[in-house]
Amino acid sequence: MLLGLSPFLLFFLGHFLIPDIVIEESAPGRLLEKHRNHIQSDTVIISCEDTVGAASWSLKRNNVYVLGWAGELAYGLTSQDAAGRQLNEESVRNVIDENRGKTVLICPTKRMDDWRDILPTPVFREDTGPKGYEIRGY
Repeated sequence: MLLGLSPFLLFFLGHFLIPDIVIEESAPGRLLEKHRNHIQSDTVIISCEDTVGAASWSLKRNNVYVLGWAGELAYGLTSQDAAGRQLNEESVRNVIDENRGKTVLICPTKRMDDWRDILPTPVFREDTGPKGYEIRGY
């Protein structure tokens, strides 16, 4: 009986043994929840391919823009209802300029370096470390 109950003890203790920084670096959901006050129903959400699933799930939205390479989402972005959802260097600036004050970008910190020079200065910015995620408001 003790052998059968031992996994439950591990699951219970695992929550206390894993540091918060590991959770913050491995999933952007907590960062999105922290900044939920910046995200209204009319806020435009832009995400890298790595975080688009987490952004859609955490924010309960199906209209998230994908910045840069689409990866596994490439096929779905060819459908009519997703037209224009994949952004490149030029189109991301246009979307941000058209929706000033109502745009949020979520991306892994290491991928944000690729976009740092072409994006405008954010109104707010927070990251969870070099191995984590970054959120910016425009």
